[in-house]
Amino acid sequence: MAGDGPNPAIANAEINGRLTMRDVILARHGAGVETRNPQSGNFKALLPVNILGQTLTIKRGWTATDARVRGSGWFRFVNTHLEAFDPAALVPSIRALQAAELVAPGGPATGSLPVVLVGDLNSDDDTVSPGDQQAYRVLLDAGLVERSTDNPLGCCLNSSLLAEGAGGSVADFDHQVDHVMTNDPSGITLERSEVTGLLPVNGFWDSDHAGLFSPSGSRTRRCEGGGRPPPSSRRLQPWPAFSPTQAATSLAWASLRMPAGMRPGVALLTP
Repeated sequence: MAGDGPNPAIANAEINGRLTMRDVILARHGAGVETRNPQSGNFKALLPVNILGQTLTIKRGWTATDARVRGSGWFRFVNTHLEAFDPAALVPSIRALQAAELVAPGGPATGSLPVVLVGDLNSDDDTVSPGDQQAYRVLLDAGLVERSTDNPLGCCLNSSLLAEGAGGSVADFDHQVDHVMTNDPSGITLERSEVTGLLPVNGFWDSDHAGLFSPSGSRTRRCEGGGRPPPSSRRLQPWPAFSPTQAATSLAWASLRMPAGMRPGVALLTP
């Protein structure tokens, strides 16, 4: 019916609502990137939602692969998107339980290789409310450290539309949820970190998130068969870049241009 749309910006639109979650790792061919042992899974802890009297769970999960780039040692690259909508007053939160699954014995962010974890964690230590800090603190307690910046902040446009002038503004970026972390801070060093995508391009924002770009260096040389070489044999090696951003040529977590709440997590693995 004309004029009965739910959004004043699109007066005649109707809603066909659905939620699609996808987590993908892309490796750039011909760029010195090698991968092996790809894995993926869904979390056991999932958010229950009541829809028309039926309880449904919102599936979220992770993807992972072993990788090496231009002579670096093998490392474990893990990409995830933790729950966004569980109540902040819930203790432990759904996303905290999901984070715990990542770092539990045998979890995807564990093992003999150095781990690089990227993703929209929907959590932080000091830019979100205390209830929303739980998942990030689980990862800190497990020994992961930050390898990205929070200056400026990169989350999130307060608009369901990504068109310029449709309600979102730079002032909306007032907290951090996208992170690059590692459990090997002595072996994986941060060279610099930058936030990108804070302005619309060609009339559209790239995502409701800004991008986060963190070129890093590895002090672990190639060790055939995987794992870390002895400390005495470590030396500086080129390391790929990490970013949760729009499509970029780097090792990355990416939010592609889609309506808010319907972003696929795409990890891009390139030098």
